[in-house]
Amino acid sequence: MHFNSGVVKDRVAVITSFFTSCTAFCPMTQERMARLAKLLRSRMGKDVVFVSVSVDPANDTPVAMKAWGEKFHIGPGWTLVSGKTEDVQSLLKSLGLFVDVQRHQSMLIIGNQKLGWRRVSSWSSPATLAQVINDIEKGLPQSAQK
Repeated sequence: MHFNSGVVKDRVAVITSFFTSCTAFCPMTQERMARLAKLLRSRMGKDVVFVSVSVDPANDTPVAMKAWGEKFHIGPGWTLVSGKTEDVQSLLKSLGLFVDVQRHQSMLIIGNQKLGWRRVSSWSSPATLAQVINDIEKGLPQSAQK
């Protein structure tokens, strides 16, 4: 998987983890992401991308992930990622987002390799997440965020 060069490129990425059989935390996070996508509108896929990585690739089949995407109105600029279990776990570990299946990650990360990564609570409002994206693009240090 060529994550940084193929999926993120030079855009600011908002990366979350999920599993399609989750009925509590993951849907709430994805709904918040859907609201953020509406705020960002035309920037989606151009300046900003969302990447939701399945923590359960054994059960998150293409059919299950397609249904998940439809449920949350995932559109251009938002990619659902899965793959071999060991590849997915390696990616999530490298991003600091790894948790065992059936556990929940309460953080997401925003940024890219060039601008750096920021860990942000997945409970943050869409407006707060949009501000973090803007701050990263402007090169503002994390301490300058409101």
